[in-house]
Amino acid sequence: MKSNKTLATAMLAAAMLAGGGNAAESPAPTTVAEAKSVVVGKDRLPTHADPPGNVPADALRELLAGSVMVSRHLELESQLPRGSLQIVFTDRDGRVEMCTQLLPFLPTAALRWAWTTGMARSESGVVQPVIRLVGKTRLVEGEGVALSVLHDGETGEAVWHEFRRGTFEDWKSRFLGHMQERLPAATWALCPDFPSAEELGVDVNHAQTAVEYDALVAQDPGRRIRRADLVTTEMEGDGSLPAWITRIMERWRAADGRALGDWADDNQLPTSETFVYYEPLSALWLFDVAHPEEAAGAPLEEAGIATWVIDADGQDALLVFDRAELRERERYERDTWEFRWPRLLPELVTAIERHPLAVKHDRLLSGALVREFAGLPAGSRFATDGTVQLSEPQSSGKAPAWESKGEVIEIGRRFGLQAVEVPLNELLSAME
Repeated sequence: MKSNKTLATAMLAAAMLAGGGNAAESPAPTTVAEAKSVVVGKDRLPTHADPPGNVPADALRELLAGSVMVSRHLELESQLPRGSLQIVFTDRDGRVEMCTQLLPFLPTAALRWAWTTGMARSESGVVQPVIRLVGKTRLVEGEGVALSVLHDGETGEAVWHEFRRGTFEDWKSRFLGHMQERLPAATWALCPDFPSAEELGVDVNHAQTAVEYDALVAQDPGRRIRRADLVTTEMEGDGSLPAWITRIMERWRAADGRALGDWADDNQLPTSETFVYYEPLSALWLFDVAHPEEAAGAPLEEAGIATWVIDADGQDALLVFDRAELRERERYERDTWEFRWPRLLPELVTAIERHPLAVKHDRLLSGALVREFAGLPAGSRFATDGTVQLSEPQSSGKAPAWESKGEVIEIGRRFGLQAVEVPLNELLSAME
């Protein structure tokens, strides 16, 4: 069995995605006009500690789904022409098709990505919505790239800022352009291998044939996406460490009983393991598989309990997997991980079906013994508070304790006798 530190490493890889960074040069803009004013005509791209963004997290998907972002590169410090065209189609099912120029010595390329919505928090406490692109192609591999979106609901213009740990540590303006409903005809001139409009289910603007942004807009400004109703200047909410932890746990609870895994993170921690979070017991089950869908038939590697411990100054947190470790300070420090913030919240891949182990525990918590088992009388029930509710009154008045270890259930004896471990399958057979 793997150590608690291994389990903590897997969870850390899911929760501690890239964040933080060096001191930024300018405050984050809150409108497209502000963003344009600090990049147009400048010789160097500004960076921002806070993630720019003016569309709430729950509205980002509505804004982006089915959209075409037509923009020019802002690679002022590279050899790329400033007007280099980039075209990004985002569908409603998590698919992104991108036509872009990567480097001066490489041709334009059609790249395929996946996208999800998420949140990012800066050191100043600003919490803003972001999108995360994940993809792998023959020319580029990008994992965990975060984009912050500024949208002008009156003109349809948009600016995307990017954060990529290891490349640059702050939010940097990358693409300036607009969002429209149709793909430019220039898409296939730049990227012949780009999927067809029919395959993507999108129309084509045949008037937009230029391969340079300003010239393309001069031909036809496009049927712009203007969603002023989605734009706001309000911050996303509480940026405190407890609130950050709460948002992480909300994501786990939303996938209660289903296997979870993350796109490889930027911290270079092991990410080959998959876990199941079982909400009724705050249980974590670890499986040594690369993808959540593979966990259903995989053996259990380790089981634990999720317990958060927040430092007194509210700046760091520990995720503990065995409450007994709290009584052993030396071991506690050795086998737990510190979670430092701000970090991007995890973007997890979630299995569709509930894990068989979760289904078994659903039966365990909802049923009662139909016959005596492990010294427990028929009618006994297993409660989520860790006690066995006996069907018959006991002279001691104290219910036995029980604990799940995944495929094994530990039942505590009363009167100081040693606890017994029974296979979960055998216990369930006594409940049929």
